[in-house]
Amino acid sequence: MQKRLIRMIPHIFYTGLAFIFLIPIIWMLFVSLKLEETQIQSLFDWFLPPYTLKSYLNTIVETDVLLWMKNSFVIACIQTALTIVFSSMAAFALSQIPFKGNKFIFALIIAGLLVPGSHYCFVIRGSEESQYAQYVSRNYLANRCRTNCGHCLKELFRWRSERND
Repeated sequence: MQKRLIRMIPHIFYTGLAFIFLIPIIWMLFVSLKLEETQIQSLFDWFLPPYTLKSYLNTIVETDVLLWMKNSFVIACIQTALTIVFSSMAAFALSQIPFKGNKFIFALIIAGLLVPGSHYCFVIRGSEESQYAQYVSRNYLANRCRTNCGHCLKELFRWRSERND
């Protein structure tokens, strides 16, 4: 009986942890079902009626959210298919074709997988004709790149100082 209780402790812990992780999702669901003009006086007012689907209906009717979802689905399917095809070809080449440097290339691929996608940083360098490309890349650096790497910040400040001159 005591061994069974000891074996249950991790399950109880993980169940509690799962509940803690679900709290923001549940809160978000309740908030999305509230009317915009609802006055919130206390913490529990978020979870009390009235509930409505008005926000969801307005979003579907007044915006192109269904088109956006379709576009995202198509892009995700194409990207997934291309990733599978090219990854399979690279995996076959690295595993079946012996050549000098294949272990080094494999190590580079594994090292690339260790870096999360949110930490990638790029700068589009162009001539005066590609002002839009420069604007897009600088806007990305200013709003998206949160790595605080020196190159991104240096590039951003250099571009801003050139624009102000």
